[in-house]
Amino acid sequence: MSAVLKENSDLPQIESRFDYEPELRDLHFATTTEFVPFENKIMLVKPDETPIGVVGLSHHTENFKVFYDKVCNSLQDSQLDTTGAKVSFTGGNNNAVMQVSIILPNHNFNKILNERAFTKITLLDSHDASMTRSIQTEIVRMWCLNGCVAPNQAETIIRSQRHTINADSTNLADHIYTHLEFAETHAINMAQYKKIPMLKDKAFQIFKGNLLSAKSVDDNKGRKLEKIDALYNKYEHDGSTVYRAYNVLTDYATHVDTTRKHANPVARIERARNEVVKVLNSNAWKEATI
Repeated sequence: MSAVLKENSDLPQIESRFDYEPELRDLHFATTTEFVPFENKIMLVKPDETPIGVVGLSHHTENFKVFYDKVCNSLQDSQLDTTGAKVSFTGGNNNAVMQVSIILPNHNFNKILNERAFTKITLLDSHDASMTRSIQTEIVRMWCLNGCVAPNQAETIIRSQRHTINADSTNLADHIYTHLEFAETHAINMAQYKKIPMLKDKAFQIFKGNLLSAKSVDDNKGRKLEKIDALYNKYEHDGSTVYRAYNVLTDYATHVDTTRKHANPVARIERARNEVVKVLNSNAWKEATI
């Protein structure tokens, strides 16, 4: 483990439940006469022998702390104002999956949007190969605490990497400042959304053609339509604009029910976000927002 959080950092140490190095164990299958090792699979376990999962031989992972410390150090080196930063950790699959939310209230977009909006950075990593390692930056409206999901434009606001032997989390951490620059561009686009008219019929035509037709965190389409209709009413103060439709989408992607028994909260949140990204990248949305 090479990365260490710098002294005098405004950001906290990683939670202890994520601070461990996965260990490798051979995997065997039984024949009628013997146990035979798998040629291309291994078992990952925690130091206390709790199983993490079966992965391929090319899978390479490292202590979550390494990635987290590198990102925190990059934020410190960028000389951004990290005072007052709020950091929260979410785990999945018995903490074999980690999501970290870093909120920077003093790096905000208040003047551009004419409302309070701050920066949120989300880190994702997994030992069980269920998710790639990634870092994404987004704007959060203070009024509704929606994460303002953006289309993935040439990986300028989200970057990811597979868990291979050549993967280096430093490459992700070092791009953090580029992400923040793009977030400002996205804020300008959001400000334009406020000026573009969009009636409810048009908004729901886009929702039904994309969001409602996709396999989602809630596969009951009737219940899903009711939820979206309620969200549309929630943002009545934004008028009949693209901005209102956009906030329906971002609310759907942000406020995901993760209370269901056995639900993987990290996976459910990412699934909802991916649904919304597909809508924002659809031709119907692009044509409506020109």
